[in-house]
Amino acid sequence: MSETEKPQLVDQVDEALFGSVIDSIDSFTRRLATISDPTRLGILYTVYEYDEITHRELKQQTDGVEPDDFEPAIDAFLNENLIAKIPSTRGTADDLRYYRITGLGRDIIEYIISVQDESVNEHYNTKTDEKVWTGD
Repeated sequence: MSETEKPQLVDQVDEALFGSVIDSIDSFTRRLATISDPTRLGILYTVYEYDEITHRELKQQTDGVEPDDFEPAIDAFLNENLIAKIPSTRGTADDLRYYRITGLGRDIIEYIISVQDESVNEHYNTKTDEKVWTGD
């Protein structure tokens, strides 16, 4: 099978999950790959926390992230519509690059937060005021 041909299973899943919407299995899995790196997820979460942030402020808030990791992450988020570039008329060149979280980026971060909340609730008995560990 050539690289451009998809197995029948992929076509079936694509139709079942994405057949009536704009997204596709290819763009969905590409988006997941974009956030699968902990550093990238941290950068995206930082934009989520601030909602809107300049390039310079984002670099400062993610201090320690190598430039070779930072810029490709920003480009990937822009390409996958997880963040958007906002024009600004103030400051220096780094202040002119202004980012905001998109609805899609927000949905992904809030989904991760909700999964974490559910996971904690499953492992603790929350029927009483006292939290009792019920996990392994």
